[in-house]
Amino acid sequence: MLVNCDLGEKTREDPELFRFIDLANIACGFHAGDALTMDKTVVACLEAGVRIGAHPGYLDPDGFGRKDLGVPPETLRAQILYQIGALEALVRSRSVRLHHVKFHGALYHRLAGDYELARLILKAVRAFDPALRILAPPDSSMSRSARELGLEVLEEAFADRAYHRDGTLVARDREGAVLDGQAAIARVEKIMAQGCIDTVEGEVLKVAPGTLCLHSDTPGVVAIARGIRRLL
Repeated sequence: MLVNCDLGEKTREDPELFRFIDLANIACGFHAGDALTMDKTVVACLEAGVRIGAHPGYLDPDGFGRKDLGVPPETLRAQILYQIGALEALVRSRSVRLHHVKFHGALYHRLAGDYELARLILKAVRAFDPALRILAPPDSSMSRSARELGLEVLEEAFADRAYHRDGTLVARDREGAVLDGQAAIARVEKIMAQGCIDTVEGEVLKVAPGTLCLHSDTPGVVAIARGIRRLL
């Protein structure tokens, strides 16, 4: 399994973090980040051998992209291409190419549940670059539409977030929504050993992810990433 991490969302991430991840999802300036932060994160990824992906979200810096803004489909399509293109320019200036796209926050959840919108957005991504992989929840509208369009999908599980039995994430404003260090590492151990996740309802969710996600703003994320790398 690969480890992916949301990056470029604050002024500076701990450089140690890059040692323990495989894929970086770099914020593209809408929910967080700016041109210089994006460029510095690209450089850090290249120095560590981390593959680079775009992390587009809603134009919502105050809410960190975690509120569904209900943006009209054609506006959203243009905004997504705008963000991916901005990061692609920085990446290509250093003679590499983008590896993947992972949508952020409320946009990720909207596309996971809205087949028609996911198909519209992913057709635009395919037109931009059909070699881009899509990080998506298992058995979601996003993963299904991506495969139908011929895009490679990396299904993911979240190492540091609590789940409901239907596979959705527990809202961040609820206690226990973000897992601490030992809980996150135990989550990964169970995925590896049993192929499942314990949900907040006390039921078990079957998973077989190709990649595990960490958030760079999770407390103790470097220690979590180090522990997961040891397991893998």
